[in-house]
Amino acid sequence: MGSLSTPGAILIGLTVAGAMTGTGLYLGLRARSGAAPVPGPFVTDPAGANAAPEGSPMAALATASTQPPRASNAPAVAASARTAITGGVDVQHAKLVKECWEPSVAKSPTPASVTIPFDVTYDAQGNLLVASVREDVKRARPDVTLCVQRLVEWSPIAPTGAPVRANVVLTLP
Repeated sequence: MGSLSTPGAILIGLTVAGAMTGTGLYLGLRARSGAAPVPGPFVTDPAGANAAPEGSPMAALATASTQPPRASNAPAVAASARTAITGGVDVQHAKLVKECWEPSVAKSPTPASVTIPFDVTYDAQGNLLVASVREDVKRARPDVTLCVQRLVEWSPIAPTGAPVRANVVLTLP
């Protein structure tokens, strides 16, 4: 009878170890079927036994996750937030033209304008989560886009009680 090769021994060893691990997990989890479930991040604690200290970021997060926005005014609140987001960028237009557009157009006159669409998301407390750019490759000025991304200031908005997403289109000049 021949000896077992090293790859064959490894394959058998891994198969046996996997079978033992699977059996152990099955029996171990089956034995815990009467145990209380482990709370996840969105499970509320009605007794407040596990509450975060008041004023901490985790306390704000817990409060926001347990208080859904009222459906009756959610569209109006979201529309108002989108207006505030767009208005915040419009206020910066002159600064962005001076610091981003003018240096670029001095180097090359084409394209004659650039449109930079932003996809912006704020959390329920009105803090910016993400602001990403979708650039039109045919009409792009990468130097302007990078400058605008660096300089545009996304101000916090009034808390909305739910995340808000807005599409903001900036056209320069």
